[in-house]
Amino acid sequence: MADEADRLLGEAIEAVVHAVKEALTLVRSMPADQRAFEAATELADVLREAAEAASRLRGETVRGIKNAEQLSLAALAERIGVSKARAGQLAGPTSPKETP
Repeated sequence: MADEADRLLGEAIEAVVHAVKEALTLVRSMPADQRAFEAATELADVLREAAEAASRLRGETVRGIKNAEQLSLAALAERIGVSKARAGQLAGPTSPKETP
């Protein structure tokens, strides 16, 4: 099941990359006028919203790992391959037990 989900996710990411490249090409092909500016702005807004949603999902996933495995911040950092400070940012506010 995980292999199938990984395959489908890979295909979805490839489709997003292709769609972004196509959208960039289309905007670049427009005359440099108000409509091109509006199209570039719309594309930037959509991509920003998608990036923010992915970032929130990343944080949710990190918190899920931390809670499921009952990891300290240091152990979480090692587990996901980032610094302790970055793990703290991703995991969100620390619990009172972890506050210095």
